[in-house]
Amino acid sequence: MTAWSWPCSGAGKESAAASVSSWEGRVVLAPINPLRDGPDGIEVIYTGGRQPSEVVASLVPGARLAEGFNTYPDQVLSEDPAVDGGRRAVLLSGADTEAKRKVAEPALSCGFQPVDTGTLAEGGSLFETGGPPAGPRPQLIALGRRIGR
Repeated sequence: MTAWSWPCSGAGKESAAASVSSWEGRVVLAPINPLRDGPDGIEVIYTGGRQPSEVVASLVPGARLAEGFNTYPDQVLSEDPAVDGGRRAVLLSGADTEAKRKVAEPALSCGFQPVDTGTLAEGGSLFETGGPPAGPRPQLIALGRRIGR
């Protein structure tokens, strides 16, 4: 499994992707939000109107892509995922069920509760661009209620 981080500026992402002879069948995790720290706080990186996972998918043809681990800041991911008698949820999205299963395995082993949110189009945008500071969208709140949150 390969994890892809953001941001990757200039031709960096293209040259990184091109350094692999073939992406065919490889599982690629896209734990990304197009954000960076700027002088006035968090800034959104322009992705040409595409979801960041779509950008990654275009760079790794033939890869089995899953998006996840992108709804918490790094410091929260490093904390104990057991919270108030439950576990923090890690949202996973992608069209490849097996790729999501492979990404769910380390999430479970670290104590998180993986939640399959469907395809990238269905689940990939559950959080507004801007990440957790923007707050959960109504779909995410409804998902939390369905899984007994």
